[in-house]
Amino acid sequence: MIRERLYKHRWGQALVEKEVHPAGARVVKDYSKCGFPGALIYGRLLPKREYHALRSLAVLKGIPQQVRLENPHSISYHYIEGLPLRQFDGNTPLPRTFFKDLWELTANIHRHGFVHLDLGNRGNILVRDDASPAIIDFASCTSTRQFPGWLRRALEKRDRIGLVKLWHRYSPETMPPVLADYFNRHYHRHLATPTRLYRETRRCLESRGSQGECGRVRRAWVAISVAISIAAAIGLAIW
Repeated sequence: MIRERLYKHRWGQALVEKEVHPAGARVVKDYSKCGFPGALIYGRLLPKREYHALRSLAVLKGIPQQVRLENPHSISYHYIEGLPLRQFDGNTPLPRTFFKDLWELTANIHRHGFVHLDLGNRGNILVRDDASPAIIDFASCTSTRQFPGWLRRALEKRDRIGLVKLWHRYSPETMPPVLADYFNRHYHRHLATPTRLYRETRRCLESRGSQGECGRVRRAWVAISVAISIAAAIGLAIW
């Protein structure tokens, strides 16, 4: 058996490796290696959730197959040959139907009562050897069968937003006008991390951001200022 690490292992994340057996290659995700306290908090939850999601979606082409729960902390499934979208150099153009097929695959996931919740990550989209799309990494996947309609629609919208973001980046000429309009109306850059907030603040100061984007940046800084003021007031009161 040959074992190869597929991604750089970071604290708090599962160790993901490719195991090559005579019968074929498999991906093994081991959450016992994510460190303390992650291994105790979600090290057992995420493998089971991903296992049940992949079992339920196994009828769909473009989803990891032959999933197995190896132990309470790890799962494995058949390795899909392909290139992650983030590594796609563009020398060979994507088929014009690639994102249309990916959109339909996502819609089928929703019809089966699940949401992926991380489709904006280019590493989770594969361009298979036959140029068809595949979706991997279902650690965030959640069943929506028991959710109220408004919450299910909100989560499905998150999947669609992530998908149209990639569609607009890699193949905007193939986007239907209705989806291009959907992207312009609903997609907003995230400001949840300091790096993203810094980047968007700089864009607005250099007048390269749209009015809507700069408005979001201003509101983010106002919220941060208010939070700091409240924290300072509480600290002074306690002191």
